[in-house]
Amino acid sequence: MFAMPWTVNYYDCDAANLLKISAAMRYMQQTSSKHLETLGISPENLYRQGMVFLLSKMCIKVHRMPKTAEDIVIKTAATETRGARFAREFIMISKTGERLVSALSLWVLADTKSHKIIRPRDFTYPLPFMPPILEGAIEDVKIPKLSDNAEDTVKTSIQVRYSHMDLNRHVNNGVYADFICDALPCDKLLERGLSLFVVSFVSEARCGDIIEVLKSSLGDTEYLVSGRHGGGVSFESYVVLK
Repeated sequence: MFAMPWTVNYYDCDAANLLKISAAMRYMQQTSSKHLETLGISPENLYRQGMVFLLSKMCIKVHRMPKTAEDIVIKTAATETRGARFAREFIMISKTGERLVSALSLWVLADTKSHKIIRPRDFTYPLPFMPPILEGAIEDVKIPKLSDNAEDTVKTSIQVRYSHMDLNRHVNNGVYADFICDALPCDKLLERGLSLFVVSFVSEARCGDIIEVLKSSLGDTEYLVSGRHGGGVSFESYVVLK
């Protein structure tokens, strides 16, 4: 297991002085990159060889979101492969050992030019797998389908711009988390905070694309948020507030 210390930046927090889920995802992504570097599999070297790990799905359980200037540690381990996907687990803890966030992530390895999936058996680098570290805190959560009794379906349009993109020239996964949270009722999100955040990335969106974001309520605390663009479904998410 790999562990990396962090201090929560004030500019990564929301109006409730708590770490935004988008920033939490970036912290975890950076921790996984550092872990790969220690194994001699830096993302930069992979990219030069025409390979890149892309986040396919993330399931996050929030026990307590850390606040500004709080010292935390993020632990991570690659645990197994599931078909074409690599599973990686994360635990975010406080300096006293309190569990703050538990997360399961699923990744695919892709060719940077053809965008074709590279199967785990064809990945030549040694990537040691460890036993699960989540201890059942969260599993691969299925995103519910939109039901007939869903309420207040709301649609907004977002054009992908420079600030949304990353090295892969598509919308970064943390930016999608901001799109999702921006679709939720602001006052309710700040008052209650997140309990569960699940997002599945279906097709990439690039600069100039128009993403139609749809939000539907499944109840007082449950929401479905999805995005569509010219290439079809971009992302789907299921969010539960405390």
